[in-house]
Amino acid sequence: MIKNLSEIKEKADIVRVIGNLIDLQKKGAYHSACCPFHNEHTPSFMVNARKQTYFCYGCQEGGDVFQFVQKLQGLDFVESVEYVARETNTRVE
Repeated sequence: MIKNLSEIKEKADIVRVIGNLIDLQKKGAYHSACCPFHNEHTPSFMVNARKQTYFCYGCQEGGDVFQFVQKLQGLDFVESVEYVARETNTRVE
């Protein structure tokens, strides 16, 4: 079990982590992009920096930074936590 999961999540800026993987555009209070999980031509994928969540209005996919990395990169949960920890320069305990 990862002891410092909440510390890693707290340090992770979802906009930065997701923005390193897909092209996000600032749209008011949100960041948007074409969804990486389904084929679309207009952006329906939104990242909420305040809530640290993402959601696609097209395919209904949503979650936190760990779920995004897990799904996009094809990782299991522990691997996604390790990925985010590396992105935030946080040691996994």
